[in-house]
Amino acid sequence: MKATCDIAASAAQDWVDQHGGLQGAVSTSEAVFPLMVPLTVHHQADATSGWLLVGPRPDGSSYSKEERSVLFEVADPVARALQIANSRERKEEADQQWRSKMDHRTSYLEQQIAELAALRSS
Repeated sequence: MKATCDIAASAAQDWVDQHGGLQGAVSTSEAVFPLMVPLTVHHQADATSGWLLVGPRPDGSSYSKEERSVLFEVADPVARALQIANSRERKEEADQQWRSKMDHRTSYLEQQIAELAALRSS
């Protein structure tokens, strides 16, 4: 769950967990998320990288064809942006792990050098 608005992240995650196998279609019987848009990057084999789950309109009416069309049109750029952000996060995590490992190795080597210096001076 990347972000939520006007619903607790835990409630949204519970809903997703209970509704596996989401389909990218308008579901007029669904009260929590009546519009589910697959975040799809076109021209990729495993294209669906997530879902944009849209809650009900304040007046309870259905989303118009134009509103649905716009949301489906932005799915590709949003999916690409999420892929880029996820890739950047994975790279930053890997970089942090590498830096931590290098800090540990540097500390170990400094300790070994200090011990050798102490042995030589005694």
